[in-house]
Amino acid sequence: MKTEELANYIEKLRYGRNISQEIFLEEVISLRQYQRYRSGQSIMPIEIAEKLANRLSISIEKLLYEFEDDKNVEAALVKDYYNSVGSRNYKLAKEIEMNFQHYVFIDKEKEIIFLSAKYLSDFLNNKMSIVEMIKAQADLINYPQMLKNEVITDPEILILGTILEFSETEREKIVNKLTYVFDKSNVLISGSNLYSYTQVIFWISKYYGRVHEFSKVLKYCNLGIQYNYENKTTYLLEYFYYYKALVFYRTNRHDEFEESLYKSIMLLEASSSKDRKTSFYSIIMKDLNINPYDFLIKLAEKKKTQHFE
Repeated sequence: MKTEELANYIEKLRYGRNISQEIFLEEVISLRQYQRYRSGQSIMPIEIAEKLANRLSISIEKLLYEFEDDKNVEAALVKDYYNSVGSRNYKLAKEIEMNFQHYVFIDKEKEIIFLSAKYLSDFLNNKMSIVEMIKAQADLINYPQMLKNEVITDPEILILGTILEFSETEREKIVNKLTYVFDKSNVLISGSNLYSYTQVIFWISKYYGRVHEFSKVLKYCNLGIQYNYENKTTYLLEYFYYYKALVFYRTNRHDEFEESLYKSIMLLEASSSKDRKTSFYSIIMKDLNINPYDFLIKLAEKKKTQHFE
């Protein structure tokens, strides 16, 4: 347990109970030392945590129990908010965002991820310019200085992915850093990070498609597909299969093209969102001059003929 997270949780409860910091800390700890606990500069002794819990009229045992529970709730809300913004579900994003009004974050990393999604949402809803949004994202992680770090955090990975997608001038240096991180780590990404990391892999795949490095498109699309299947999800799965189909189409690998495009279309057909299908099918028709429904019919006829031969 990070004691700065516990200190931030205590501050959240103090704020919620409308107790002034002066009264709350009186004869327990100085404001300066309290701020050191919250920033992680000092480790808060359990004796201090117990005294502060008493000021909140709860036992230290209950405080620690509620801390872990609320921390999990916070993580889930931030994940849902990030994913709703990424999938352009603005109505859901707005509803989740209401939970964070006057909110004191327990986990500073979750606060950074929330702010990153908020800046992206503001840009997508024309409340920020693209230049303002990219600068705000960069400031959250001290970019580009952080590129020198050997180890980078989850929020840094996610924000680098966002800058990669929207900045035309920073893409090469960012994709080099991200691919280094993914290639170096052979650990399956799962749990609360799955959707966010899959989003970054999607952006990496898209970048390599832009610069026509097709073998790398296939590599990262397969990684995205692997994460989805091993975690029983379908997040961006239709895109990974479609990007593979585009590579096979442009390299004259016809059978693999048909198989990948078929899987992409079938995932879309299983979707309950009519707008999602309509938008994606217009992309297919523009890129390939193929009507998805005609493609399915012809492919079914082809397989039927092959079955009888």
